[in-house]
Amino acid sequence: MWRIFISLCLLTALMLPLCSTALVFAHKKYRIRSAIKRKIREGMAEEKLVLLRIPLSLEENPDRSFTRMHAGEFRYQGFMYDIVRQELRGDTTWYWCVLDWDDTDLHNQLDEKRGQHPGQDPAHRDAGERLNRFWQTLFFATPHAVAHAIAQAPPTPYFEYALLPCPGFFDLPNPPPEA
Repeated sequence: MWRIFISLCLLTALMLPLCSTALVFAHKKYRIRSAIKRKIREGMAEEKLVLLRIPLSLEENPDRSFTRMHAGEFRYQGFMYDIVRQELRGDTTWYWCVLDWDDTDLHNQLDEKRGQHPGQDPAHRDAGERLNRFWQTLFFATPHAVAHAIAQAPPTPYFEYALLPCPGFFDLPNPPPEA
């Protein structure tokens, strides 16, 4: 019974930071989204909106500079935008958006914590690269590498293991001792 209790306590201690970070992030995201929706509903002056022209090719094949969060929000070149209205003109979509500074800061903090964009500090970047190289030495990089390693090993039938002598176990002195 105590083993189960201790196991649950250890599991909780391991999962609590992850779960609490996710909950705090979701709550902050909800508050920011509610404030932006309220501003959009109240109406924003046209000069406060940002006009972005994004090619359809970038929307269909997004890269690191463009990430669609949902129908009313996207991340473009590191900044979060909330869409007020949009228009399709030829091969480009015109977006009139609100630049959401709070959401941008929140996502940048999350990226820093996850280590995706560790910043411009070379020492921090080098430490991350060394850590990645270390983890790669401990594990196979891909399932293909595992299959390749197994294929390279010579096959040994089970009965050969049973017939192999253990070194040092059957070594008898030569000549045998006299009794």
